[in-house]
Amino acid sequence: MSWSGHFSRKAPTHRNCTHHAYVFGRHIANATLKNQLLLEKHELLSTPVVKGKEFYRELTAEELELLREHVPNAQQRIPIYSRVQQGKTVFTSLWYTAAEHATDNKNVLFKTDDNTKVFGVLKFFYENDGEVFAFFNSYDVDEFRFRHNDTNLSVSHIIRVHETEVMCVMPFKNILSKVIKVGHYVCVPPNRFEKIWTEMN
Repeated sequence: MSWSGHFSRKAPTHRNCTHHAYVFGRHIANATLKNQLLLEKHELLSTPVVKGKEFYRELTAEELELLREHVPNAQQRIPIYSRVQQGKTVFTSLWYTAAEHATDNKNVLFKTDDNTKVFGVLKFFYENDGEVFAFFNSYDVDEFRFRHNDTNLSVSHIIRVHETEVMCVMPFKNILSKVIKVGHYVCVPPNRFEKIWTEMN
């Protein structure tokens, strides 16, 4: 079985695509042994709860402006948290310093208020009047797609992304799923309750 890819930018060699697909698949297999990627239906109904030590952070002007779109009276200095638990599902962030083995709890797929799907890495969490908000940096999505040589089928759940400094603030309830990130690629796991990536194409 072999794979190839198409880039909006300079395309990698066939050999490199095959290697990326193999390595990516191996990482996914290892991670999924220990990590439940999707929020199950009963998890979606659970209330997210902030966990761990409370830190105080002086928000930047940009962070404060984004937060005030959801919490108009938010102050510049706020308590933040590094973890959230929703049911049995744990989300961490860049502020979380404990070791995580074969898990990816900080890369996620969000739905914005206008129904746009956004990939990002969680930075930290904030709670206000019982509602949890997530601060995250979004990823740019590349036009690259893995393609199976024998069938010419596009592997749409493996997406090439680029890290950015674009900050976003969203209610935690807008998280659709965790994703696995390996290098410059994210993998959107199958979702029995919502066709996530299909809606994006």
